[in-house]
Order: sequence, then structure tokens, then C-alpha cells
Amino acid sequence: MNSTRISFILAIALSSVFGCKSKQEEVKPQYKALVESVYASVTVEPEELYQVFPSSSGVLKSVLIEEGDTVSINQLLAEVEADEPTINAENAALKKSLSEESYSGAASAIARIKDDIQMAKDQLRIDSLNYARQQRLWEKKIGSEVELENRKLKYESSINRLATLRSSLKETDRELRNQLKLSKNELERALSRLGDYSIRSRINGKVYSLLKNEGELVNAQQAFAEIGMRNTFVLKLLVDEVDITKVELDQRTLITLDAFADTVFEAKITKIYPSKDERTQTFTVEAAFVSAPDGLYNGLAGEANIITAQSENVLVIPSEFLFDDNQVKTKKGQVEVTIGRRNMEWLEITSGLDTNAILVNP
Repeated sequence: MNSTRISFILAIALSSVFGCKSKQEEVKPQYKALVESVYASVTVEPEELYQVFPSSSGVLKSVLIEEGDTVSINQLLAEVEADEPTINAENAALKKSLSEESYSGAASAIARIKDDIQMAKDQLRIDSLNYARQQRLWEKKIGSEVELENRKLKYESSINRLATLRSSLKETDRELRNQLKLSKNELERALSRLGDYSIRSRINGKVYSLLKNEGELVNAQQAFAEIGMRNTFVLKLLVDEVDITKVELDQRTLITLDAFADTVFEAKITKIYPSKDERTQTFTVEAAFVSAPDGLYNGLAGEANIITAQSENVLVIPSEFLFDDNQVKTKKGQVEVTIGRRNMEWLEITSGLDTNAILVNP
């Protein structure tokens, strides 16, 4: 049981003890509503509150926010010095530009090969016509066989040259396309590494604390700032491990905050974290205001009573009239009773007494 809970119970117990003077020493059991609750300490936090950690280590070159500023998702918050990553990104961008020019520029190797292919097609057409003409002449016994053979060789040479150029075009296109793809990937990696030196917001929200200033060293293990939602707050409750099994989602919860004296707020349980904090021996539970007050701030503290059960019209006695776990003292003597539900003020009597009994405070 944590010290806060003990202090709370002791305060109630002491008030009951010192208040006995003003109470009657004799009471009768009575019918009334009995409410069971679980105590928890409360802290107010902005919804989606998170700590901002830089991805890379270095010196803060610039901080672009202040505490209380409103920020938007992906907004640049600060920059870490990144001389080498900047140079690498510039070199990668230049390499990509050269690769694009080599692949699709007017003076690229592909453009030159395409021009050679067009010239080879024209030459092939001429050589094909000359060879066909020489064949017709030879059929008429005009010309020489040597001249026909020369025309044929030239025609076949043009066919081979065109095939070679087309193969070269295909191979060059593949190589230059791969080089362009590699240069794009290299630029993306360089920009990604450079992006690690920029600190950005994950949400639309508000800067609640700024933990580092310009010129200070930062790393991935130290938070740079805390950011959360602007006007939406959640209640973080710490519940003792002996009580956590009584807590369920949607349970009605009564909240008192130190900053709002004499005001009770209603909330509902929205989330129960499954792991225990070994240091405090408590479980964290979240609740949401049914109607949140104005003027909430991150870190406001208070107390909560989670309503775990409520019985209407049950027979109860004040808790201080019970002793030895199941005994009460009446005008007629000591009586054994059976206890049902209880809270810190009242006990339900399920058997052993009725409203006619007169109890004496032991």
C-alpha cells in the first residue's frame, strides 16, 4: 500500500476518532445506499503526451520552438548540426542529376546510339537496294560475279551492324537505368540520414516543456521536449495492487484536484495498463473527464475514488461499531453479525441485526 493511500485512510480514520465526541455513543442500524470505492492518486496529463527524442547525436544548431507554442504534425522543431550528412546529400543529388543526364539527356550515350541506329537503317536500305539491283543485272548477265558478291557482303555487313547497335542500345539502356536507380536510392538514403538531424513533431499539439537549448549536446537517450494535445487532457491514476482487480472499464470515478478546492469532478475509467510498477507497487489506470473544467495544466495532482459497487437500501452500521471482525455490542449484549459490502465509513449487515437493535460504541 503506497504512502499516499495510507495518508488518505489515516486522515479519514483520525477524523472519525476525533469526531466521536460529537457523535452519539449509541446508534441503530439503518437502511441507506452503500458505495464501495477504490482510492487512487491522480495526475492530469495532456492526451498523447510524449517525449521528443532526437534520432542522432550532436550539437543543437537551432531551436525553433518555445514552451507553450502550438505545433503541427511534422513541423520542424529543431536541427542538429549535420555538416557531413549535408555534404553527402549534396553529392548524392549531383550524382543523380548526372545519371539522369546520362540516361535521358540530349547528348547521352543512348541518344548517340539511337542516331547511329537510324544511320544504320538508312545504310541498310541503300545496301539492300544495291544488292537487289545487282542481282537483277547478274540474272541478265550484266556486271561481274565479284561485284555481286561485294554488294552482298556490304548488305550483310549493314544487317550485322544494325543488330549490333540494337543490342548495344538495349545493354546501354539497362546499365544507365540501373545507375540512375542506384543514384536515386543513394540520394534517398542520404536525405533520410540528413532527416535524422531534424527534429519534428509527431502530432498537432502544444509544447509543454523544452529540455534542451541551442548549443547543447543531444542524443537519442535524452529527451529534447514534451509535446501533447492542446486542450484534451487525461487522468493518470495510480491504483494499489491489492485493489486493481476491482477496477473495470467505464466505472464512475470521482475526482478532486488540489487546484480546484471543494470541487468534485466526475470521470470514467478508459484504460487499465496491464503491468505493475515494481517501484511503487501500483498499476496505472487512465480516466477521462465527463465534463472537463477550464484551466487544466499538465501535472495537476489530486485524488480519486473509483466507484466499484453501489447497493441501494441495505442495512448498515458505522464501521467503528464493529470489533473482532464480526462482533458488535448492543444494549442486550455482544452479538455476532455477518458483514457484506463495506467502505471506510459504513458496513453492510446481512444477518445478526435489525433496525430495532441499539448498538453501543465499543
